Amino acid sequence: MAEDVGGRNGQKQGVFSLSGKQERAILAVLESRSIEEACRKACISKVLYYRWLRNDPGFADALKSRRDGASAEALERLQRGLSMAVDVLVDLLASENEWVRRVAANDVISRFFKAKELGELEERLGRLESVIANRNEG
Repeated sequence: MAEDVGGRNGQKQGVFSLSGKQERAILAVLESRSIEEACRKACISKVLYYRWLRNDPGFADALKSRRDGASAEALERLQRGLSMAVDVLVDLLASENEWVRRVAANDVISRFFKAKELGELEERLGRLESVIANRNEG
């Protein structure tokens, strides 16, 4: 039996009891391209997988927790690589090849404006949320 964090439907927060098959299924889902492939790897039927997902809060929450963890880990890796990618792009601005310089410059400019736009949208959304929250309070 394994432990994981989470909890739902009255289950004690922080502990799930999973069978060995459920553990194998979760690992297979995280490593596979499809549920069908995961079920084959875990030696379970799709019907059983979806039954666990629907009827076993511990399984569903453990799967969500592990997926969230895997996503967070992947995002951290991408963030670490982002600095290197920016350095490469900036270095390409000094390329002797005119086409490479132009493409790199275009990328730098378009990404700058996209980031600026997203920042402005986030700021506007924050102001709207504040207005809505103030109206709901008053």
